[in-house]
Amino acid sequence: MTRTRSAALAVLVGLAVAASACGIPADDGPRAITDDGAPDDLETEIEVDGGQAAMVDLYFTRFDGERDTLVAVPREVPTAGSSVPAPATVLDALFAGATPADTTDFGAATKIPDATALASQPELAGRVLTIDLNDASSRVQNEGALLAFGQMVCTAEALSGVDGVRFTREGERLDAPNGEGEATTRPLTCADYEALADSGEDDAGAGSPTSTED
Repeated sequence: MTRTRSAALAVLVGLAVAASACGIPADDGPRAITDDGAPDDLETEIEVDGGQAAMVDLYFTRFDGERDTLVAVPREVPTAGSSVPAPATVLDALFAGATPADTTDFGAATKIPDATALASQPELAGRVLTIDLNDASSRVQNEGALLAFGQMVCTAEALSGVDGVRFTREGERLDAPNGEGEATTRPLTCADYEALADSGEDDAGAGSPTSTED
């Protein structure tokens, strides 16, 4: 028994010496990995997950000296890890209104009533996007309504995969006005609001009713 214990002890001592010779640290517990010691692929993942965004056109209104018109304003919106932003994200940014920078650079304002929001998630079917609005959207009338719906239609149609826009209000079908003031349930496009287009002739910094991307 004495020889067996002696042999076992010798083996353990040998392993400890070998580990020390190889430079393996003998920590009492786990160590935190510093940024310098993190694997390259982990750092890349953190950078990617840190935030992605895409540039889109949000349509606001602008007074050109004679009337209110539609103007496209470029805005960076989050994509939540996707290559393109969700329609709800873009519309939420539109409903939030023009920023001070939008007003300074583009003369941008909005005809979309305060508290307007999505009643449910937009649905895309056959390249037609259905936007379900809450009751606050009904607070605008006459020419203001034409501009408000023009803002929403032009903003939505500029999104990838969208060729037309329909509206509902709290789930019920909504007859939306086109640029001529005619109420319709057919899919609307930005071309329907061409009469409200901003020429941009009197302000070099103003956008146009069409996309800011050539």
